[in-house]
Amino acid sequence: MAGWAVSEVSPTAFACKWGNGRARPEEVAWAVSQGTLPGVPASIRAKITNMTLVSATDFTAYPEGSPRHPSYPAMHSAASSAALWVAVMMDLSRAQLADARRLDWAVSRFRTLAGVHYDSDNRVGLSIGQEVIARRLPDFLAQFGADRDAVRRKIEQVRTDWSTYTGFE
Repeated sequence: MAGWAVSEVSPTAFACKWGNGRARPEEVAWAVSQGTLPGVPASIRAKITNMTLVSATDFTAYPEGSPRHPSYPAMHSAASSAALWVAVMMDLSRAQLADARRLDWAVSRFRTLAGVHYDSDNRVGLSIGQEVIARRLPDFLAQFGADRDAVRRKIEQVRTDWSTYTGFE
């Protein structure tokens, strides 16, 4: 199921990435550190300068730096749509649904902590992943005998508003 979800979400997420072309945080931080990005507030410039970056990849938690495709939306977040499809396929308690949401949220948060995504990349990635799966899951499960309308109703019951989610719900 996870493989199916990733394969369904990936084309949409990557099309959005290349359509938007947002620079990665490491690219922006490097440009600020090199003084090639105009209009940066002095307080931000000072914080980045104090990081004493030797290369752009120093900004991330990964020695190789960020992936080479654009930042927005976050693909890991988009692919992490488990809170939706697991909740539709299983009879989760409220606590289990909350845990599934926190798992998706954690996937997105760690990419920001690693310096490869912005918060908005992750929120939009989570939203795109959820929307793609919400649209495709009824037909996918119908192949195995599920009632499309029942699947749609369950989807509406378990959706998450990722634009306001905090991880404490």
